[in-house]
Amino acid sequence: MSKIRIAKEEELSKILVFAKNYRPDIELSWLSKWVNKIVVVEKNGRLMGSALCSFEEETFIHFMNAEDWDTLVELAKYLLDNAFETGSTKVRTFIPANRIDLQMSLTKLGFEYEGRLRKSMLNVDGKLIDAISMCKWTPDIPKIPKHVFEPLGFHIRPYRSEDYGKILELSRDAFPGEDPFEDAELIEEISRDNPELNLIALDKNGRIVGGIFAWEWAPKNAWIYLLAVLHSAQGHHVGTLLLKKLEENARRKGILRLQVDTNVNNFPAILFYLKNGFEFEYREIAASKLKRKDTDDAVFSKSI
Repeated sequence: MSKIRIAKEEELSKILVFAKNYRPDIELSWLSKWVNKIVVVEKNGRLMGSALCSFEEETFIHFMNAEDWDTLVELAKYLLDNAFETGSTKVRTFIPANRIDLQMSLTKLGFEYEGRLRKSMLNVDGKLIDAISMCKWTPDIPKIPKHVFEPLGFHIRPYRSEDYGKILELSRDAFPGEDPFEDAELIEEISRDNPELNLIALDKNGRIVGGIFAWEWAPKNAWIYLLAVLHSAQGHHVGTLLLKKLEENARRKGILRLQVDTNVNNFPAILFYLKNGFEFEYREIAASKLKRKDTDDAVFSKSI
């Protein structure tokens, strides 16, 4: 049986572990000033989670962490209920921009991405790092929502070689600053072996407004190499419908799992994959000679 209560002075060293895993700039001396406002979750005499909030018109969560998901949900519900019962209209928190795991957890709790704060948080080495602001306007903790599939004047067909030039334009539009030739040349190669996994969306005028390209890199496993939607067509479920069609084709082909990666700073893409049933799998940091720049990507997967 779990119990949520106010922290005790002698528990601060254990609480610091939870706090620093959420905000690396939190120190024990700072925590000691807030001990009468820190709450902990205790189960069978053991601390399983802890949190600190400033309850005002806009509640701020300084940290909120737990050893398992169920405890985190219990702790978040307690904080959110208290925040909105005391008159708050909004709950906000800051987390390190490179903590993809915290972003996942907060998104699943119903928080929304608000913006990026440049060089606004200290890391464990005392250096300034970027932070992400996330907000919540209701006390409810929902399941990750699914999109409603409504065709909005476009249709999907397999990719063809004659689409090559248009895919270059699509890639330039969807990912400004990236090299479109790298994507497009690989698409030409993988589409020959996996035609049913390489799809494009066209509007009523025949204009390519989106594309999804995947290949079966291992038995029963497919990797989504590129999912791009024309900037002017975003928000019309083009990407969602392309992904749904890919999943249907992949299942018919006997594929059981899809994987995809995206940069850890591309939070709109991260939200897209979460809302469409993908789960965070691991983080990949590597130097890429091909792209001539380092990569910091989050890898997601989905069983289909």
